[in-house]
Order: sequence, then C-alpha cells, then structure tokens
Amino acid sequence: MHRSTQVRELCQSDLEDIYQVRMLLEPLAAARAACLASREDVLRAVKVLAAMGAETDARRWADYNSSFHRVIDESGSGPRLVAILENLRGLSASYVRHSILAVPDRAEAANAEHEEIMRAVLARDPAAAADAMFRHLDGTLSALKVRPCEIGRAHV
Repeated sequence: MHRSTQVRELCQSDLEDIYQVRMLLEPLAAARAACLASREDVLRAVKVLAAMGAETDARRWADYNSSFHRVIDESGSGPRLVAILENLRGLSASYVRHSILAVPDRAEAANAEHEEIMRAVLARDPAAAADAMFRHLDGTLSALKVRPCEIGRAHV
C-alpha cells in the first residue's frame, strides 16, 4: 500500500518557524566548525564560495548556498544535526531561490555574509562564527516574504 504525500506551500509563519529553528541550530554548527574544521573542509567551503560568487543563475546559486551550509554543518557536527539542518534547508530552498530573484542584491549580500562566516571559521573563532551565521539567517528571513497563513488552519 502506498501512502500519498501532500506537498503544501509554506506560509510566512511556517517559514518563520523553520528559520527560528535554523537560527538556534546553525550557529551551533558554525561554532563547532570553527573549532573542528579540517583543512579539507575549509578548502571545500572556499571552493563553493568562489563558485557561488561567480554564479548568476538563481537555482544554481541556491544549490551552492545549500552546499556551503552543508560543508559548515559537516565540518563540526554529527550526522543527526547535519540531517536535521539539511531537512530544514530543504523546506525553505525554493524561498531562498525566490529571494535571490526578487530581492535586488540579496545574492551579493548573502555572499558577503558567507564570507564573514568563513573568516570566523578560518580564525578558529566559534563565537564570531555563530554570530555571523545567526545574522546571515536573520538577513535571509528578512528578505523572504511569503503569503500570510490562513487563520484557523491546522498546522501539520
């Protein structure tokens, strides 16, 4: 027997919920990366940042964005946290792509925020890495505007 999966569009409060959880967990992952990232992790992240900086296609940029966050997550976190963060990013990926298309200079601002995260990781400064990640996610959430949730709808 197959169960059908219903995909529904996120509304503003759903997106805010997702980003609030990300803003709790991803700074932790960035702080851990600042302490534990290997030379290979750093090289992978720098390579993704370079590709992201040169990318003009929103879909490919969003893929690089996800890859950058994944490298940071994997650099210092265990598989459970990595999986949770991957799931949360997947839920908001289409909105990230939309923000790149709809908000002038958002990709440029996000690239600068990613570079700040990377500088903190390279400096082995967990507090700065956590702070930079938090501010990056907050900036992304501010750029994402979607429809309000329907009043009285059941949350799934």
